[in-house]
Amino acid sequence: MRNLLLSLSILLNLETFGSFTEEYDAFSDDDKPGTIKGEIIEESTGHAMEYANVAIYNVTDSSLVTGGITNEKGEFEIKGMQMGEYYLEAQFIGFEKSKVDDIILDKETPSFNSGKIKLSPSAVALESVNVVADKAAVEYKLDKKVVNVSQVYSAAGGSAANVLENTPSVQVDIEGNVTLRGSGSFTVLIDGRPSVLQG
Repeated sequence: MRNLLLSLSILLNLETFGSFTEEYDAFSDDDKPGTIKGEIIEESTGHAMEYANVAIYNVTDSSLVTGGITNEKGEFEIKGMQMGEYYLEAQFIGFEKSKVDDIILDKETPSFNSGKIKLSPSAVALESVNVVADKAAVEYKLDKKVVNVSQVYSAAGGSAANVLENTPSVQVDIEGNVTLRGSGSFTVLIDGRPSVLQG
């Protein structure tokens, strides 16, 4: 009787263990890590694009799942993916983003190969740009100092003497006498012609 009970106990344990093993195997198969791989190339030249970004998103809520970058051959391989539905976005600085839809990983097809993903340069339309430069208020030349009156805003509506009063190194006294660094031995030219203002 004792031997019979022992035999029944062993059989029950074996059956339970077998059932657990089957359930565990089924669970493991369902959660088997998937793989997404592919290659990114430049559309115009066909050259492999190293360090291109690859992002994997969940189709259900568009949440970012994982990502990676391409190697020197432009190839990428993202492992450890759970079974499910995804989409992929590939991008690189200065290039248009490319999207790969309908990535389905399941028990029958745990691996997905996107093939060659082509990226094209992004075109940015620029409006015309006008570069405008103003002359300096005072220009120093070999034999003369040139005062550009159009750049001396404080002299607007004033006389030539008013312009010279605001010029560095030039002094104008009450009587209108002009000196340059204390010296009066120079000629004042207006538009290249000698003026009545004298040093």
